[in-house]
Amino acid sequence: MVEYTTLSLFFQSFLFIYLLSSLFFFQKYETCRKEQNKAEFSSFCLISIKVFDY
Repeated sequence: MVEYTTLSLFFQSFLFIYLLSSLFFFQKYETCRKEQNKAEFSSFCLISIKVFDY
C-alpha cells in the first residue's frame, strides 16, 4: 500500500513537470515561429520546430 502511494505521488509530480515543460516549450516555439526570419534564430528553435511540426 505504501509503494502504491509513493508511485502515484511520483507519477503526479512527473505529470505536473511534464505539463509545465510542454507549456514552456510551446511558448518558446511560438516565439521561434515569429523570430524565424531574424538573425537570433537559434538551434534550440530549429529543434523545437522539428519536434512540434512532426
